[in-house]
Amino acid sequence: YGNDATACIGGTPFKTVNAAISAISSGQTVWILPGIYNLTSGITIPDGTAIRGLNTQTVTLQMLNVTADTTLITMGENCRLEDVTLKLTSTEHHTLQGIVFGGTSTVTSKLRPSVLTVDNSTASGVGTSNVYGVVANGTSALTASSFSFNCLKGSTINVRSNGGGNKRGILVSNANIVTTLFLYTSDAADEGLGV
Repeated sequence: YGNDATACIGGTPFKTVNAAISAISSGQTVWILPGIYNLTSGITIPDGTAIRGLNTQTVTLQMLNVTADTTLITMGENCRLEDVTLKLTSTEHHTLQGIVFGGTSTVTSKLRPSVLTVDNSTASGVGTSNVYGVVANGTSALTASSFSFNCLKGSTINVRSNGGGNKRGILVSNANIVTTLFLYTSDAADEGLGV
């Protein structure tokens, strides 16, 4: 129920996520209220800012049925993305990237509990597309503090695709590192199963 023309930081709400992100500067957070937000273009999170949904079950940012190569989220430096469901889909063969960590953002920015789905599984089986959940293609060095940073934590990454090409949940390339924290819990039913 916001209005991009009259909204202001700390005042009345914005209607679109892109307008809110365009208005913030370092040290500020965009809080996204419950709803499904259909984006017309990918989001680049400005350096030193955060995007936080109220809950992964109630906040969805999506680009559906795209018809060209598309990146949904590009992380800036010292950023945080948290508590959102992200969807990027196509019925055609294109390069699809859910979240891109460029520069040194894998050691300065964080993805926290979120659900990401990148899906072109309804595209023709004879075409070719590269489909990635998270792409870390920047530059960063491995240090002792890298292991306590955990760029990716508590998130679900789904990649569904049809046809040829590369299909990756997490792709780390260039001179880059990514640290993650995965938790595993077991109950009595799991014991002895080699899980």
